[in-house]
This record gives sequence, structure tokens and C-alpha cells, in this order.
Amino acid sequence: MKPKVVIVGAGVVGLYSGMRLAERGADVVVIDGDKEDWAERASAASRAAAGMLAPISEAQIPHDGAHARAFELDWASFQLWRAAPDCLQPHLSFKGALLLGELGAHSEHAEPQTRAEMERRFGLSVATDGFFVADEGVADPLPSLHAMAARIRDLGGAVHFDREAETIETRPWLRIKCFGGATFTADRILLAPGAWASEELKEIAPALRHIRPARGCLAPATTNANLTVTVRAKDFYLAQRTPGDVVLGSSMEFDTFERRADPAKVAALYEAAERALPGQVKRADAPAWAGVRAMSPDWSPLIGPNGPSGVLVACGHSRNGWLNAPVTAEAICAYVYDESISDLWAAFSADRFDR
Repeated sequence: MKPKVVIVGAGVVGLYSGMRLAERGADVVVIDGDKEDWAERASAASRAAAGMLAPISEAQIPHDGAHARAFELDWASFQLWRAAPDCLQPHLSFKGALLLGELGAHSEHAEPQTRAEMERRFGLSVATDGFFVADEGVADPLPSLHAMAARIRDLGGAVHFDREAETIETRPWLRIKCFGGATFTADRILLAPGAWASEELKEIAPALRHIRPARGCLAPATTNANLTVTVRAKDFYLAQRTPGDVVLGSSMEFDTFERRADPAKVAALYEAAERALPGQVKRADAPAWAGVRAMSPDWSPLIGPNGPSGVLVACGHSRNGWLNAPVTAEAICAYVYDESISDLWAAFSADRFDR
């Protein structure tokens, strides 16, 4: 008998988990309160993101209280991206990254580069020496999200938009009631709401109370260089998702659900890019945008059972929702099918802050 799983949240974590569950034979239903047209929901973290798949670069960003095994999880998930389903491969690029400045960790994955070497090899005139990291990439968010949703539907599942969960009943069975009257019953419920969990969802899954919103601003950019790799520095990144689609990011502002990009933060990104790549990055003739990330206390995801029996959580991926989506999906599949949970997955349990 195949399990029926209802997933709350159609971001990259919810959709990737739904896709893998459907591939393994589960009856999957994904619901989301937003519209299906992702182009109209840029404030959602998955759509607003640059789609960075950058385990080495992210490990260079220091923050207090970081999870001790965060890099292990990031690295494992990056390898899963390398082997992503065929429907996603056209939307992925693994051309590596240039890390400008000093390298603080995982130098075994990096090749030192002088300014002259970077200009000769990549055609970029930079202000400082750096490193080339081959094992980094980027996913194009919009077509990737569409591909995941289409894959779920092709496998007999359903993805419903404009269906926002109002209440969850746990007895005598698991059932979600949505605003507007729609109801869905399930053997398992996966809560992947990002930063937007309602009080009702937090009541069911207390782990969601540990999530803190953080706005990130991104801006379109143009460059007169042939940008074949992602460029990272301590205060910005520059990534080309597809030819001609270059994004500049990313700021971090805690405790706000404001959906509009802060002009001052956007200006700071352009200034940082100008310092690192003098004269090579310009403003594009398009508006900047912002997304609201779901931050956990240790900047790493909460994955696994939480609350009543049958309820699972996948949330709090912080800066690495895109990067960590595949490994999250594999862990969720194991929980749904009552399989063994690896030591690494268990280290990111949803109830770790309450224990």
C-alpha cells in the first residue's frame, strides 16, 4: 500500500521532497497558498533566490552557533544535485566559482589564483587574489520549480495552488482543512512552509516556532565580461543562471517580512561588486527584488518528525534552501517509508532545539 503524503509548501524543499516521494511510489499532494505563476511570487524564498549550489562558498560565511555538521550536509546534498533527475538537468550549471580574498575553510577543494591568472583564465579583472572552486553550481529557480511540479503531476500526484492550510486534524486521522473549504487526508503530512508558517501550523509542529524570517535583496546586473563562473566575495555574489540572466546578491536583514527590496541594500551590493570587479558590473534595466528566508538558530534545516504522529517538518534551511533540498528529500523519504535514518540526517532532527 503506497503512503499518501500531503505537503504544505511548494517551495524548492516541498517540491523536491514531493518529487522524490512520487518517484518512490507515494501518493503525493502539494498545497500552497500562493499562485501557480511563480513569476508573481518573487517574495517567496525559492523563487527570489539566485539558486546557489555552493557548499564551499557558504562555508566561508562565519556566524555564531553554526551547526557543527553543516558542511557535511551541504556537501552530501551537492553530490545529489550532480545526480539530479533528467527533468532538472537542463536548468543546472556546474561551472565552478571564484572566491575572492582569503579562504577560511576547506582549502582542499580550492585552487589558488592570482589576479593575473584569473584575468587570463576567466577574463575577469579583479581587485584581489582568490581561489577557484570547481565543485559549485547554480540552479535556475523558475524553470526548476516548474519542472519539479510537472514531474509530480506526471507521476500521478497533484500540486494545488491557492490552497492555504487553515487547520490540521490529527484524530481519528490526519486531515488538512484549507481556507475556502478544500480538505485533504493523509498518512503523513510534511510541513515545508518556509518563513510563512501560521500560528495553527506552529501549534501542530512546535519546531516551527524556532524559525526566524530574514529578508534577502537581489538585483539584476549586466557585465561586460564573459561570466562563465560564479564570483563570490564576503559581501556579495554574482551569478549567471542562464546566458544573459545575471543576478547580484545577497543581503541579510533579520525579523522582517517586508517584500520590497531596500534601495540602500541594493546600492551596497552594486558598490561591493564595483570594488571587487572595477568597471565590469552595471545596473540592469529591471527592478531589484527580495525574498524572505526561513532561518533556524544554527542556520541549518530542521528535518523529521515533530508534533503528533505522522507529522514531519522540513524547514529552516536559511541561506541554503536550494542547496539542501535534495538531501532533505532523501531524509523525508526515509521517514515516510520507516527506513533507517543516517547519523548525519539525525543530527538535523526537527526537535533538536527543544531537546
